[in-house]
Parts: sequence; C-alpha cells; structure tokens
Amino acid sequence: GKRGQVRVKQIGRPQVPMNPMANLIPQGMEDIKLPAPVQTDAIFPWPATEVHTMPDPKNGQQGDYVIIYPNYLDRNKTAKLGRRIKLEEAVERPSSQEMSHACVKLGMRHWIEPYKSYSRDPDTRWDEGRGRLRVELINPSTGAPRVREILTKKDLCKSIAAIIPDLSVRHERIKKEIEEKIKEEEKKAELMKKKTSDGGAGSETASSSGGAKGSGVKSNKKKGKKKR
Repeated sequence: GKRGQVRVKQIGRPQVPMNPMANLIPQGMEDIKLPAPVQTDAIFPWPATEVHTMPDPKNGQQGDYVIIYPNYLDRNKTAKLGRRIKLEEAVERPSSQEMSHACVKLGMRHWIEPYKSYSRDPDTRWDEGRGRLRVELINPSTGAPRVREILTKKDLCKSIAAIIPDLSVRHERIKKEIEEKIKEEEKKAELMKKKTSDGGAGSETASSSGGAKGSGVKSNKKKGKKKR
C-alpha cells in the first residue's frame, strides 16, 4: 500500500446490523395466529352419495363435464364479460350456490368450485359472482343426456336461469341484502342528522357570542371632524 497508511484485515464474518424496529413490536404480537388461507381449489360434489362414481377433476379425472360461471346467466353482464344467453332469458346477479340448487332441481350431477373466478371479469375475484359449476350433461353409464331437453351448455344455462328466480335460497339472499341496505341508509341518515345538529349548535353559539360583543363592547375608534 501507500506509505503512511495502515491496512486493517477483517477476521471472521461481518456483523449483521440489528433490526432497529425490533424493539417497537408490542409484546404478545408474536403469539397472534393468522387465519388459515382459503383453499381456492376446494371442490364439492352433488350428490355426495355418488361421489365414488363421479370423475374427480381435482385428481385429474376430466369426465364429461361442462363448466358454468354465474356470468353466463347474469343480466348485468355484457357478452364481452361472459353472458351466453339473451337478456330476456338471463337473471340478475345469480350466485354459484343458486346455480347448484337449480341443478339439484334438474337432477344433474355436478361439482361446485366456490372460489373460482371468471378470467374475463375482474369483479368475480371477490364475493360478487364468484364460483363455478362442473355439470355432467351425459350419463356415463348409458350415454344418454341426464335431462332430455338439455343437450348443450347453452340449453343448461337457459334451464338454470329459468329456475333461479323461484328458489327460496335466492329469496332469502335478496331479503337479507335489502335489510342490510336499509340498515346502512338508516346509519347514514343518523350520522347526517348528528352532523347537522352539531353544526347548528355551533353556529348559534357563534352568533350569540358575536351579538354579545356587538352590544356590550365599546368602540375605541376616535371620532374625527367632518370635512367641509
């Protein structure tokens, strides 16, 4: 090295700096257990008693299924977002649960995948419109359609959409949504009323204090002579 400079040789591993935020973590936080993650690949059969004769898609057994999303039947969706039937045949905001109940009424074996979303519609990543069905159109033992009038996916969508409006599970869901909406509106109205009353009380206090000042305080302004 250059003359007059001292070279220091490091021995061993370099020391890792301590986390400066470590002491700021509240005591007991390390014991908090987060909820278990949702299994997005969960799948449920109907009827459960015949599961041993139904090809399981989760195990790679494809079977003769057609996949149905709520978007296919939704009146609020455009064709670009997945609607497969006419507006007059569609139903407003169907759910995968309601579709499953409709398939039960039709007597069609199916698998429910409640956490799947429709790839062309980002809104279905959340609770609204989430899920899908794998429906068996053809009886594998006889080769005949499960329902004589339902031969294609479009026929299935029309049949499900026709049944959904009369389902009790749908009536219960709509009733619950209306009740929640009324409660939310009442809460908003109560908050607005409180804000209005607080604002009125504040303005009255300000005006009364202003009036008191105007009546009780003498002016220090000197009166000058008027110019002629």
